[in-house]
Order: sequence, then structure tokens, then C-alpha cells
Amino acid sequence: KDQKDYRAAIELFGEGAHLAQGNGKTADSETALLGAIESAELSNDLKLQLPAYDLYLAESKDQKHTLEVRYQKAHLLYEKADYTSAVTALRDVATATGSIAEGAVKLRKQAADLSLDALVLLKDDIRLEAWSKEYSTLFPQSAGEFTAITRKSVLNQAVAAEQVSSDQVDKSTNGAETAWVTLMRFDLTGASDEEKANFYRNKLVLAEKLNKFSDARDAAEQMLRLPKIDVKDRQFALSRKAWLAEMVLDFDGALKATEKLSDSELTAGQKYLRLAMYADLASQDSRPYLSQFLNLKLAPGQAEDIIKKVAISAQLVRESKEPIKEWDRQKPIFSKNPQIVADLGLELYARTQNEDFIKKSLAIPGVVKTAAGQTMTRVSFMNDYDALKMKIEAHQLDSATQKKLTLTLKARMGLVELSEKMATRAVESGDWTSQLLALDLLAKQSARFYQEILALPVPKGLTGEDEQQYLMLLSQQAAPHQTRAKDVQAKVDEFWKNESALKQIEDAMATSHGANRMILARETRELSQIVPADRKARMENIAASKASTPVVPSIQQLEGARQAVRENPMSREKLEALLGVEKQMTTLSLNHAAMVSYLEGRLQTLPAGGNRVPSGGTADSSADRSIGQPGSPVIEKN
Repeated sequence: KDQKDYRAAIELFGEGAHLAQGNGKTADSETALLGAIESAELSNDLKLQLPAYDLYLAESKDQKHTLEVRYQKAHLLYEKADYTSAVTALRDVATATGSIAEGAVKLRKQAADLSLDALVLLKDDIRLEAWSKEYSTLFPQSAGEFTAITRKSVLNQAVAAEQVSSDQVDKSTNGAETAWVTLMRFDLTGASDEEKANFYRNKLVLAEKLNKFSDARDAAEQMLRLPKIDVKDRQFALSRKAWLAEMVLDFDGALKATEKLSDSELTAGQKYLRLAMYADLASQDSRPYLSQFLNLKLAPGQAEDIIKKVAISAQLVRESKEPIKEWDRQKPIFSKNPQIVADLGLELYARTQNEDFIKKSLAIPGVVKTAAGQTMTRVSFMNDYDALKMKIEAHQLDSATQKKLTLTLKARMGLVELSEKMATRAVESGDWTSQLLALDLLAKQSARFYQEILALPVPKGLTGEDEQQYLMLLSQQAAPHQTRAKDVQAKVDEFWKNESALKQIEDAMATSHGANRMILARETRELSQIVPADRKARMENIAASKASTPVVPSIQQLEGARQAVRENPMSREKLEALLGVEKQMTTLSLNHAAMVSYLEGRLQTLPAGGNRVPSGGTADSSADRSIGQPGSPVIEKN
């Protein structure tokens, strides 16, 4: 040994131990065996060390150093990377009992630690969980340390089980279910806030995958209650809390959670839109959030957000208590879309009867070409028609004096000319109702003027010859009005023969609601006043027709449909059933219209098979602002 010939030294120590044992000298034998081990360890040759350990274990009668030797042998196997053999040998040392193990707790603890390290390298989480749990009992002073390892092992096993389902082509949930059962073995007793956050995060993810929404919401709440939780985990929990609340129609809860989200989770624009949506659905005021969105500065090319701004600015006008003032404030934004301007203007006119909305709308380029714009043009025409009709029908010729007669004749001729211009305007518009009303007015007032001219009294003091000349002049002056009246009346008669136009009004009256029905009802009343006898009964029936009364579900039906969604948020069948009920309720409240829009967006992003958490957001449309959950999280390994 002194000459560092360790191989020879080991052999000689072995022979000496054998001879001493044969002579009954146990102490000398023990010394020789330890000398062999010392020589082997000094050699730093793993091939020499293992036989020296085996020699001691086989020949020692004293056994005083057996535990240490067994540990050194096990440690040697570990260093040789023979982890399969090492873990068993190390566990034997760690669990050694009896007098042989007395005073060797530290060594056993080292063996326990090393055995777990080897299991980690072997990726054997099943035994890692079982052994670390056992060691926490064997070594009470280090129980916290081993319990932490047990918890990590449980998490890793859960991740591995969940990965099986993620890798499967059919996306079976069996792996996730196994992962859930595994995760439930996690012992929170004595766990740090960081460990608890890790557990709750993974529990939340698995619960969502398995549609355990109650468990998922509880996990998010527990995560947020942890005193020491980093910002990232807190934001994660808030984002999931908001989405989970939305899934069970708790929009007030979703609103409160989203308000606490930082800009790292959502862009400012996304956040304001989502808050506005939740506020609408929770029957709260969404205007502050919409205004904040409109105040955002958009980068060039953000066409989608520009579209949203247009729709939102129109909504702010629609919901304002002072729509005229709000119109002027929002006009620079919503006026970029003629269709939205037209729909908004018609709706507000129908609601307020303020013709300023028609004038403001039609003044914006492109509006007049839209369907709503054409309706407003017709309304504007009917307003002018009513005013002219009232004025011309009330006008009377005054023959009391020649001067008065001259003035009133001139005034009447001016009104007839206005009527003729109105008819020309109506013909140019191509609108059936406008043409019919204007031509009928022109025909009747021309005929009336003709009759009134002929009925004028002959001035007193005229000779017979002067009287005849006077009457001839009257006839000449009246004749053009008679001719015009006949020609225009012929056109009016042709218009009334247009069955398709009458059918369109009839069909529209039976199905229309809101602003359109109000305009149609007015048209029908106007036409009923000029209808010929053979069409009178039909027009009266059209005018008297009522819009089909929608079936409004009871509050019990509505709540039942909502509760069904709360119990199974990812069921397409339940969502569609609720959508049907909400559509029937839209006649009662704008809140139901918002819910209809939201549910339509949610159904669009629901996976075809339903019953699984979608990987993307629910919806993010410009008009209804239906925005769903953040991207689905993934279970995290420890």
C-alpha cells in the first residue's frame, strides 16, 4: 500500500483477513478487510473498489462497518451510472433498521437522498413518490424536504399522464382523467405558496380540460388567495377566473376579474372591448369602456380596430340620453361607414321623430344609396308631401275683389307648380309610394284648380259680349289644368295596378318591426287616403294588419336555459337552446340583444364536437364585441 501497488495490497490484505479469521483473530481480520477497502479507495479505480466492498461484506464477522460499506458500495454503483442497481442498494441502506443502524441516521439520510436522485435520473416518478413519502416518516426531522419531493413527483406524474391524451390522435380524455386522479394525491400540508400556486395552476388546467368548471373556478380562487404569489401567476389566475365566470354566464364576476388584468395579458384595446361586453351582459353601463377604446391611438393599418371604432361610436350615439349632441361628437368616427350612418339615423328618427337625424344622415356621402338611406329619403319626401298637401288643400280662391282674386290665383298657381315639381322629384327617385302620392296630389289639385277657375263668378257690369270674352279667357286659362289632371290621373291609375308593389307592402307589414314597421305603417296610412274604390278594402286590411306577436318565454324558461349552460358550458346543444330563448326575449330589452350577439359569437368558436375547451378565444367581432377566453393554458411540469 505504501508503494501504491494497490492491487497487490488488496490481495495481501484479503489473504491476511482470511488467515486471521482462521486463527480466530476477528479484530485482525476486521483490520485487514478495512485495509483492503482503504487501498481500493486510494487507487481511485472503480474496478478495485467494488470487489473490496464485497470482500468485507462476505468475510467480516464484526460487521461494525457494514452500513458504511454498503453505502460506499451503493454510492460506487451510483457513480458508475448503474442507477438501476444503485437505487436498490441505496434504499437498503436508507431503510436499515436494528442495532446495526444505530448512530448512522446521517448516513442513512444521505443514502435516502441519493436514492431519490437516482430515481429522478431514471425518471421513475412512481417509486419517487412512494419512497419520498416513506422517507418522510423514517426521517421526521427532514419530513418537509421529502414531502416536497413527493409533491413534485405527483405533479410530474400528472404531467406525464396528461401528455398521453395530448399525443393521442383521437384526443381522448383518458390521460387527462388519469392525470386528475394523480394530481389529487398532492398533499398541501406544509406546502409553500409557490408549491400551492403550481398545484392550483395545474389543477385549473386539468379541470378545464375535463369540463370540471366548479373545480376550475375554485382553483383560480384558491390561487388568488395565496399571500405570496408572483405577478405572472396572479395574472394567470385572474385571466382564467374571468373566462370561467364568462362560461357560466357570471358576467359581473368576469367584469371584475378582467378589470384587474394587466396590459401584459391583454392589449388595452382588447381589455376595453371585453370590459364593455361584460358590462353590457351584466346590465351595467358599458359607455365608459367604449369611450376609452375610442380614445386609443391606432397604428396605421389596424383596419379591424377602425371597424370596431365605427360600430362602437354609433352605439354610443344610440344609447345616449342626448343623441343629437352625441351624434355631433361621434360623427368623425362613424361617418366613415355609410351603412352604419343610415341604420343609425333611421333608428333614431323612428325613436325620436326628430327629422334632424334624417337630414344629418342624408348629408353624409353614400348614405342615400343604402336601403335605410332610401327609406329615410322616402320619409323626408312624405314630410314634404304632407306639408304641401295641407297647404294646398287649405288654400282658397278669393273673388271678393279683382285684386284679391289675382293674388290668390297667383298663389294657387304657385302651389300647383310646387306640386308638379314634387311629382318630378318623386319620378326621379323611382320610389313607388312617393310617385303615387305626388302624382295623385298633382292630379287632384290640378282638377280642383280647373273646377274652381270655371266656377269663378262673372264680374258685374260686363256687357254680353264682354261676358262671353271673359268666360272664354277663363276656359283658356283652366284648360291646361284639366289636361294635366287627366294625364296625371291616368298615370295614377296605372300605379294602382302594380300588384307587386302592393304585395311587397303587405308582406313587409306582416313581418317588420321597429323603425321599418313605423315607416311602413305611415306609408300605408298615406296610401289609404288616396286609394281608389276597387283597392280600398285591400289597403284597409294592410293598414289594419298587425305585426306577428313574438312568443316571449317566461322568466322560468329563461333561467332554466341559462342554468343548463352553467352546468354544461361547452355543450353546443345547451348554448343553442339558450340562444333561441334569448332571441325570443329581445323584444323586451337591449340586454337580450347583447346576449344574442354574444352567444352567436361563442357558438362560432365552439369546437365541432363540443364539450372540450377551445384552444383560441371565443369571438372578437367588430359590432357585437363578443370576446372570449385567453388562449388555453398547458399543464406545467415541476
